[in-house]
Amino acid sequence: MKRLLTKPYLPIIIAPLILFAPLILAKKALVWGTVSTQFIPWWDFAWETLLHGRLPLWNPWVGMGAPLLANYQSAIFYPPYWSILLIYAIAGVKWMSWSISGVVVFHLIWSGLGTVKLLEELELGKLAQVVGGLAFSLSGYLIARASFLSINAAAAWLPWILLYSLRLIKGKKKAFWALSIVMAFQLLAGHAQTAWYSILLGGIWVSFLAVKNHLVKIKNKKAWHFIYKYILAGLLGAGLSAIQLIPTAEYLLQSQRSGEYGYVEAMTYSFWPWRFLTLLVPNLFGNPATGNYWGYGNFWEDAVYIGLLPILITVGIVIRSILGQSKSDRGKKENYQRGIIAFFSSIVFISFVLALGSNTFLFPFLYRHIPTFGTFQAPTRFSLWAEIALAVLAGMGIDQLTQVSGKRKYWIRLAAAGCVAVIGAALIGWKFLIDVKTTFFIPIGVAGIFGLGTALLILYQPDRDKILKFKIWNGLVIFLVAVDLIIAGWGLNPGVDIDFYEKDSPQNRETRTFITSDLEYDLKFRKYFRFETFSPEVPWKDMRQDLLPNLPMLQRMEMVNNFDPLVPVRYQTWMEEYNKLTGKDQHQMTDLMRIGEIVSESDGQVHKFYNQPVELNNEVKISNLIEISNDNQKILDQIIDQRIDFSNNVILSSSSAAVEADCQSKGDGEVWLNEKAPGYIKVNAELNENSWLFWSQSWYPGWIAIIDGKQRTEVERANYLFQAVCVPKGEHIVEIIYRPLAFYVGAGITLACLAFMVSAGLINKKKN
Repeated sequence: MKRLLTKPYLPIIIAPLILFAPLILAKKALVWGTVSTQFIPWWDFAWETLLHGRLPLWNPWVGMGAPLLANYQSAIFYPPYWSILLIYAIAGVKWMSWSISGVVVFHLIWSGLGTVKLLEELELGKLAQVVGGLAFSLSGYLIARASFLSINAAAAWLPWILLYSLRLIKGKKKAFWALSIVMAFQLLAGHAQTAWYSILLGGIWVSFLAVKNHLVKIKNKKAWHFIYKYILAGLLGAGLSAIQLIPTAEYLLQSQRSGEYGYVEAMTYSFWPWRFLTLLVPNLFGNPATGNYWGYGNFWEDAVYIGLLPILITVGIVIRSILGQSKSDRGKKENYQRGIIAFFSSIVFISFVLALGSNTFLFPFLYRHIPTFGTFQAPTRFSLWAEIALAVLAGMGIDQLTQVSGKRKYWIRLAAAGCVAVIGAALIGWKFLIDVKTTFFIPIGVAGIFGLGTALLILYQPDRDKILKFKIWNGLVIFLVAVDLIIAGWGLNPGVDIDFYEKDSPQNRETRTFITSDLEYDLKFRKYFRFETFSPEVPWKDMRQDLLPNLPMLQRMEMVNNFDPLVPVRYQTWMEEYNKLTGKDQHQMTDLMRIGEIVSESDGQVHKFYNQPVELNNEVKISNLIEISNDNQKILDQIIDQRIDFSNNVILSSSSAAVEADCQSKGDGEVWLNEKAPGYIKVNAELNENSWLFWSQSWYPGWIAIIDGKQRTEVERANYLFQAVCVPKGEHIVEIIYRPLAFYVGAGITLACLAFMVSAGLINKKKN
């Protein structure tokens, strides 16, 4: 414990705990955005499936069935999330939802510790390590996005990638293996955009240090040697995470994101230039936590505040470096910091230029000409580079901070007087300009207070030889930074009583529910998740009653809607066409999807319509084969125009179905459901002729059929989106199983890479 207290870890641990204490102590769970509509429903189902001894490969509750494990953001194989599984196994979904705040706090602490270790590796002092660690771990980027759990988890590994990349350059033992593991953890954390940006920044960092290797005292090594090792570490990290990456890659190729985003979509959430002012005043345009945000877009995407003291110190160190006045903290160690300052200053500039997206010419040019720039939306997320770079620069600035004198002392006194004036003006405005007091004057006044505190600390920095005074001064600096960032982040992650996530009894419905696209949009962005406020006008519990996707997964209700980040492209096309139709024109598609309840909105009122699909009591039915075609658009058009009755007819999409020549065009017999589980059904069939069995479940690679426990046959895509299998005449037991090859290939690669690492470790141990 004594060693822990002497290390710069304690503030890094305590500050996030304070920030999330209102949730943890009040037994509340995160609720805003994707945490309630994606992560908790996914994990509730995934953990329950695992506890029943099955892998959560398939999710039958959304989108007429969709992959779950291959859904990258579900992050089933990310080790830190296994603690959530443990809580779920012991106490159920309510306490699992409560424990997620603890996992968020863990990642914030982990990001701070990584920054501390990075600054330590850069030979900076303890105060610099703490300030830098707080600046990154409590930055606007991480705190405002904390409820987006995959971003929170993935971003926490960025400083560790930079740390072990630096150690790799220095030739330290085990750095290569540690870097591979860190990359694997980030890849498993579930946010591809954050992982790609992090690994790309790590590559730039390694390339810079490899070329400028004198900065880290490495000689007689060519640059390509280090870059080559970094690439190898990345490949090994990808191999370790292949159990997740390979299924996700297959899903990506089948999904609506198989190509690049359209230009408009890709430029969504470009950094709003006016938000640069929030580097000094975080709530200048209001804050959804207080219900008064009025800036462009949403608050969290452009949140970049790292604390007023750190940003001012950063500006100072950059200016001093440009003017050639940068000094090491004691004047004795080799002064290599200027090159490091130049690198991270350049990263800040590049990061923000890219984050501006459509507001400059650069990102649109890269979108059109350079691969990967069209793969993700929200260019503003490039500001992650700026956040870690600013945190490092803040640490370096603190490390080089010296007692002020002469002109510097004059200007800082003047700045202190200016802060007093700002505070006074803010108080006057708050008192007399009522309409704008909460969106301008209060935030400006708070910034003035922290600006005054910063100025006073710089003015009264004691001599380092006066150990007690210097320790007190260090404590005040840490306190000021921590309080500033805690205030800025307060309320940005609203909670709800854990009873909100109480799992209802399974619905046991034989049909699916569909919410129209207009109503779904209104529920998300006009009723519950409005950008200007985190407080809806109705109780949060109403969101369960309104069946906002994917919350009905908690009720085990089958929904046609799917709020997953990836959906099969044919599903998306089908739903786009369905939403264009109205009334009777929808009937055939409605029946094929087995929709029993349609929820829509008209004149501000929610209406429910009930439909009775054909053959309600039989999910699997015998169908007549009328055509085999590879023209997907033609098949969809035939379904839409309703000239052919598809209630007992199928058109097969796969050319491989042509080999089933012995499967008669007209089916005959009886079939009934025997057993049903996620990714699995068993049916009994008594057929008078070789027949096609049709199942209203989305087709996806990996589905197979096993007849009588021995004969394996392919499951074909039928009626554009669904599944069918050819079964010979007679009495049979037919099992239709989701058994994706991509998962088993990925698992094999992961196991092989783990075996390789263990073997290499044992061999290295014997040598030593």
